[in-house]
Amino acid sequence: LADKQKTAQDKLSKKPSFQFLLAGFLVLSGGGINVWKSTPEIAFNLNDWGFAKYQQKSFDVAKIYYQLALFFNPKMPEADYNLGLLYEDKNKFDQARAAYKIAVQKGYDRAYNNLARLQILDKEYTTAVALLQEGLPFAYDDKAKYAMLKNLGWAYLELGNYPEAKNSLEKAIHIKSDRAAAYCLQAKVLEKQQNKQGALSAWRNCMRYGNSGTPEEKQWVNEAAKNIN
Repeated sequence: LADKQKTAQDKLSKKPSFQFLLAGFLVLSGGGINVWKSTPEIAFNLNDWGFAKYQQKSFDVAKIYYQLALFFNPKMPEADYNLGLLYEDKNKFDQARAAYKIAVQKGYDRAYNNLARLQILDKEYTTAVALLQEGLPFAYDDKAKYAMLKNLGWAYLELGNYPEAKNSLEKAIHIKSDRAAAYCLQAKVLEKQQNKQGALSAWRNCMRYGNSGTPEEKQWVNEAAKNIN
């Protein structure tokens, strides 16, 4: 697995071909953009255009925009993170991990969270805990803090550390009380602690706020329905 991840990261770190860069240069120049004026600004624009294409499911075009953004500004983490999202949507998880790792090295908070989630899904719980604890100080908004604390609670739950799991999930719920995932995980923790009444209340909130944002959340909301009924 380590060899596969290294190979994927090597592919990501390779410089685009001359033909690729020339084509990108001509596209930008043809669009009336002065490519020598402000390369960081161009990079952010390219990343935004790439994300717009990503939302339209034009993954190949989005990838080109992201790679061009990184050519103009190799230090920006957003394009690496967005490449990770793209690869994850295409079920290319080795490449997604590699992209997230590069964004983590650049201190991007959301990359810490997404990489940790993949580690949890791979049952690398201790690694995920360490990564999330490292990344939490970088979380600059409530959305990132909630996601990290929720996943930290999830990892602690899987490790059987129920007090730490409960503590992390309560913090997540305090930040955003209208999200399902932390409630779903809280219900699982309370069940492990033999708190049936508290678990039932958490399952109800899990079902109340569930929107099936991720495959695991969909599964948890289905569990909530069974436990409530």
